[in-house]
Amino acid sequence: MNTLLVPLDFSETSVNALRFALRMAAPYGATVKLLHVQGIPMTDPYAEQATAEVDALLEERLHQRLQNLMVQIASEGEDWNKLVDQVPVDSVVRTGFAAGEISRLAEEESADWIVMGTRGAGGISGALFGSVTAAVVGRTERPVLAVPEAAKAAAIRHIACAIESPLEKGPVLEALDKLAKLHEADLAFVHVVDEQDVVASGTTSHTLAAFKAMDPGVTATAEALSGHDVEETLTKYCEEHDVDLLVMVREKHPFLQKLIHRSMTRRLAMHASIPLLVFPPQS
Repeated sequence: MNTLLVPLDFSETSVNALRFALRMAAPYGATVKLLHVQGIPMTDPYAEQATAEVDALLEERLHQRLQNLMVQIASEGEDWNKLVDQVPVDSVVRTGFAAGEISRLAEEESADWIVMGTRGAGGISGALFGSVTAAVVGRTERPVLAVPEAAKAAAIRHIACAIESPLEKGPVLEALDKLAKLHEADLAFVHVVDEQDVVASGTTSHTLAAFKAMDPGVTATAEALSGHDVEETLTKYCEEHDVDLLVMVREKHPFLQKLIHRSMTRRLAMHASIPLLVFPPQS
């Protein structure tokens, strides 16, 4: 991993995502690129020169605000100060529509991950992701780490990968292998099946076999979880197993899209506190 892209709107939710990005970047020796997207202004065509001067001044101030965030995080304790010193950081300011500019810059910079803050369903009942995060997840070919505002940027020791179809050796399993090794974490592949299914799913066992054939050194397990409701079943599993990071692959069928967009009728602990890493569909 070389680059993590972190969109920031200066809210505490986005700053919390930056903390996660720093934690993630350090073991890889990766660079964190900060991005602020300002909306397209309504301008007077007769005042273009003045507008350009104002835009240049505003951009300079936005860059300074982004750098000030690093100073703020460095002041939060000795560990954070060391992280800020250790991780290279630069900043970009763009004008346009947030989701489009985030996805565009991620491609331009060949970002390995996009790390975004999200209020999730832990606040007012609504979609799992905010609209911008959902739009980025749906359009980018880069993995997106969605960090709920209540999540704590602590050590990652337990990773769960929820899958709908078997994973073969490739980018996702390789990324999970590296992630688990660097954080000295264990890994569980889980698949939610209907309680009335007679035949147990071979999805997780097939994936586990492919993973172990690639690298038997990481502690990894596989489990089929019985339940009618995917969110509720995963939430219970994450709570019982102290999961620090939930991973999913955005399938070409609607499973993850339903998880992202459908209206929530209750608050779920998983959505309020556990980061979700979403990989793009596998070819």
